[in-house]
Amino acid sequence: MKGADHLIEVAKELKKLKVKFEMFISGAGDLEETMHKQIASNQLNDCVKMLGVPDFKTEFFPFVKKQIDLFVCCHRQGDPSCTYIETMSCGVPIVGYANEAFEGIAGMSGAGWVVPMNRPKLMAQKIAELSQNREAIKSMSLKSLKFAQQNTFEKTFKARVEHMQQVIADSMGANQATESEFPDETSSVFGYCQMSS
Repeated sequence: MKGADHLIEVAKELKKLKVKFEMFISGAGDLEETMHKQIASNQLNDCVKMLGVPDFKTEFFPFVKKQIDLFVCCHRQGDPSCTYIETMSCGVPIVGYANEAFEGIAGMSGAGWVVPMNRPKLMAQKIAELSQNREAIKSMSLKSLKFAQQNTFEKTFKARVEHMQQVIADSMGANQATESEFPDETSSVFGYCQMSS
């Protein structure tokens, strides 16, 4: 889980707001032991569960599809993580921090809720608001799934190949125009320099 260190803060605030919820945290790493201690010390054992590292294909993916209403992503880096599109492909909408990647995908898809960076209390407030509006979650779930279906690996790869082919065709067309402006040139690659004899 990316931004896992803020998830406990979100859970604490949700409890303060008296939101009935279950939070499942998947993954392992340096923060795991600390998070277990924070869950216990903040009396969150009844609502926050650490799943460890389930098998992605046979355990995690089916679990997300069947059990998760909302994906909480406190990731602060703007890397183009596959987490977003993988989650959306399960029909699960995302509430996440406003990093460059999530802002971009939320804007392109019209799906998900963007929360200001490093504001776990605001994240919890948005979740509390959504807990009272199941129709908004359902609508965003359908939008998320539709966007993921329109942006599969195969479709995206095909679009990138077609784009590169168009760039090459446009470049060759531009080089041909340059050659007609400089008829003495012997190679379009050297269209801007005079070849010596």
